Amino acid sequence: RQVIGLRSYGQKDPLAEFRKEAFELFETLLFKVKADTIKFLMNLKVVVEEEQSKKIPVEKKQNENTQIIQPLAVQNTVEPLVLEVEASEDTWISIAVDKKETKDVRLEADKIQQWEAKKQYLLTLGNTHAVRVLLNGREIETNRTHQLLTDWVIDASLLP
Repeated sequence: RQVIGLRSYGQKDPLAEFRKEAFELFETLLFKVKADTIKFLMNLKVVVEEEQSKKIPVEKKQNENTQIIQPLAVQNTVEPLVLEVEASEDTWISIAVDKKETKDVRLEADKIQQWEAKKQYLLTLGNTHAVRVLLNGREIETNRTHQLLTDWVIDASLLP
């Protein structure tokens, strides 16, 4: 509200400016609620116990378990994920590395910030049109339709 009052000196209607900013903030809130809802629904895991699984012989189950474990062992030997974010204008980033504590970072123009993870990143970007994101040295496309990109999961699946 304090900034709105100053706009009257610039020959702008303070009430109209207040409504305009409030509407933009409300739109951002709605976008974030939609994104959080979609994220929640996409990560929802439905567990259904099948009757057929009870009928499978023990040897066959052990064989299937061995097949499941082998790809996981291979996956753990993969090189770490190195994420670089480069900004052409000042921007801010909120990042969680390997599902640990989320950190907020202010990135100045023409600066590069780098992180290393074993499994994944959870990234929120402001000012998306001014940001370039690289994973293990390869640029990955960002959604630039909005200035704010929330809860973007970056993992090894984005590597070629």
